[in-house]
This record gives sequence, structure tokens and C-alpha cells, in this order.
Amino acid sequence: MEPFTSDQASEYISLSQEVFAPIYPPLAYGIMRRTKFETRHPIVADLGGGAGLLLSEFVSLGASCGILIDQNINMAFFAKKKWEKEIPGASLYALLGNSEALPLANESVDLVVSRNSMHLWANIQMAWKNVWRILKPAGAAFIGRGYGPDLDEKTRSEVKKRRKIWNTNRCEEKEVEQPSPAPETIAQMVEEIGFQTVEIVPDAKAYWIMAIK
Repeated sequence: MEPFTSDQASEYISLSQEVFAPIYPPLAYGIMRRTKFETRHPIVADLGGGAGLLLSEFVSLGASCGILIDQNINMAFFAKKKWEKEIPGASLYALLGNSEALPLANESVDLVVSRNSMHLWANIQMAWKNVWRILKPAGAAFIGRGYGPDLDEKTRSEVKKRRKIWNTNRCEEKEVEQPSPAPETIAQMVEEIGFQTVEIVPDAKAYWIMAIK
């Protein structure tokens, strides 16, 4: 995937804040609960973290540190400035990088998350090997696509409505998105990399992969 242009990054940031904002709190909480980190203080890395809204929620839930990794400098800069203004002093960092070459040390994080980016990774197998590399023993990954498997139907419907209005206001047709790989294919690949527990988590028409090292 090529990095967004400045205009595309600005559009995505606006979309995240104006349309998708309601999905991030329940998504972060659901991930923490499902991966058994809700009573701990994990170091969380968000791959393709964009505007940083999801990572902010992890910190609000008790994560000791959040690391956003995005290949677009405009995204990383926006997230950094937003955190400095809204949650000064929080241990939040924005780094430039991509999923196939993560700029983090071996066994340095507890939890790796990524929403709506895996289907765009240039080399999915290499990316998952990198996730394995940076995770501590017993660390977890929760990576996939959708609004979140724990999102209530009322909020899901409202977000869909907002997205439709967003597209209409910009005279845009519904975005034709690249399809996701088959979940069974990804789950098998992740198991072969060495993850001990791998689960496919449905999310409406999408899915997430939860993997424990």
C-alpha cells in the first residue's frame, strides 16, 4: 500500500473523528477483555494507527504505553499533536514505519492491534512474523476489519448512517474496498508462524484474528 497523500490523510482524519469516533471505546475495551489485559497495564502497538483515536482509548483503559506506527507522516504528526493537547503527559508515541518492517525491538510489547489495514499489507505473512517478533511471551494480537465485534447494533447502525451521509456530502459513490483474505487462510498462516492460540472473531461481514504467543 502506498502512503496517503496529504489530502487523503486529512480526509481520513476527518472521517475517523466525525464518523468512526463511537466505535473506538467499545473496540478497545472488547480487545482488552478478550485478550485478558483488562486488569493489567500493557504496552500496546497500533499498526496503521492513523489518527490515534483507538490508541487513546487503550491508554484511558490503563495501558502503560501506546505506540502508533503509520507510514504516513501526516497521520503520525496529527496523532502526536492531538495527544499533546488532550492527554498531556501520557506515554503515547507516533513512529513512522509499516507492518513488514516494524521499528520496534524483539519482545517489546504486550498487545498488537490493527484495524482495517491487514487487507492492504503488501506482505501479510511477513507482517505477522513481525508481530510475532515484537510481542513478549504470552503477548496477544488482535488484528482485523470492521467496527468491532462487541459494538452494539444501535451504534453500528448509527455509524453506518454517518458514513453514508459523509459520502453523500462529498458526492462520492460507496467506496469499493479491497477484499480481505479468507479468515481460515490467515488463521492457518498465523498458527504456522508459531502462535499458540488463534481464534477467528466474526464482526458482521468482517472478521478479526486474535492470536496469543
